[in-house]
Amino acid sequence: MPATIETNTAPRPITVPERMIGYTIVDSPLSLGRLLVGATSRGVCAVRLGRSDAALEAALAREHPDVELRRDAAPLAPWVNTLLRHLAGRAARLDLPLDVEATAFQQRVWQALRAIPYGETRSYGAVAEAVGHPGAARAVARACAANPVALVIPCHRVVRGDGDPGGYRWGVARKRLLLEQERSAAQLAERRLLREVTDVICADAAASAAPVAVEGPERSPADRRSWPGRSATCCDPPCPPTAAIGPPRPPRSTTRSRRSRGAPWSPRSPNQRLAGRAVMRVPSRLSSDGGRACRWPSCCSPNSTKR
Repeated sequence: MPATIETNTAPRPITVPERMIGYTIVDSPLSLGRLLVGATSRGVCAVRLGRSDAALEAALAREHPDVELRRDAAPLAPWVNTLLRHLAGRAARLDLPLDVEATAFQQRVWQALRAIPYGETRSYGAVAEAVGHPGAARAVARACAANPVALVIPCHRVVRGDGDPGGYRWGVARKRLLLEQERSAAQLAERRLLREVTDVICADAAASAAPVAVEGPERSPADRRSWPGRSATCCDPPCPPTAAIGPPRPPRSTTRSRRSRGAPWSPRSPNQRLAGRAVMRVPSRLSSDGGRACRWPSCCSPNSTKR
């Protein structure tokens, strides 16, 4: 009978990863550092910002200890390019599929965050009221801190009630940069839209003010030649003939008048100018005492006389 070796230890089961996460790390614009994007076959599960690749990979491994991690950039290229366009201000909304685990409250908070328009912010208290829990601002802040997919769920758009940015999982400096970028991109898009609307209105106004061509009887070349001095290539209807306009007006003569001809001009004194004017003569009237009264009674009293 062959000998057997008995052991008291039971065999350990082989750990088989339940799923695999593919990820890639690229440079992000706006001086945000390195951007890690991880995804499963069902959607994006991780979007992180950091300084180095090693720190980002270590944080992803700690968050998913039982998942196989594989760095592969090709399958994630469309989603990564969408995120980069969003950071550059060329894509306002991110509609990426997600594969994240969350509680019911976290799901409601994250849905409320995705409903915040691009370039705007909400306070923690306003988000708490939106999810039906007024006064749960701290719980909303914890839900924002547990967000595993930055940018896709825009937790950076939630600020304090006094306007202060507050905290951010990836750093307050990055939060400020993101808010400034979104605000400037939204204003630029608004100005571009306003310019397009103004151009359309001006084009419609110009089209409505343009004269409407009225169709008249067709004129033959013979009709055009019937006008004297006009050829068949003239305008239609033809212009009036040149003879109807009349001869040109002669230039104005520059010679001196007959009165001043032959004598040089010299300035006259005030007495000479007054001597040439016609003086209105008013008949004088005698006063009661035989004196001659004033010719202009309005300037003197009735009893005054001028000797």
